[in-house]
Amino acid sequence: MLYGRGGDLNRPAWSIKGNVCKPIRPTNSTGLDCDEHPFGATWEGPAAGTNFSVKYLDLSQNRSAGAILGNWYTKDRIPTRTSSS
Repeated sequence: MLYGRGGDLNRPAWSIKGNVCKPIRPTNSTGLDCDEHPFGATWEGPAAGTNFSVKYLDLSQNRSAGAILGNWYTKDRIPTRTSSS
């Protein structure tokens, strides 16, 4: 599993995920964040094709979990998409 952390590397995943999230957005989506699985930061995420799912979650919990995941990628030196492998 390679990951791409932020910036232009994840732009395709964000765009694809956004197109899927838009039609299912709850009327009152204040404090919610649309999340995807597999993670958008992985090669298997939304940018890989149509085999992913989305769900609206508590924004602060989702962002916190994303930060923890990103820190783990960095701490354990999990290669990025820009790394040669």
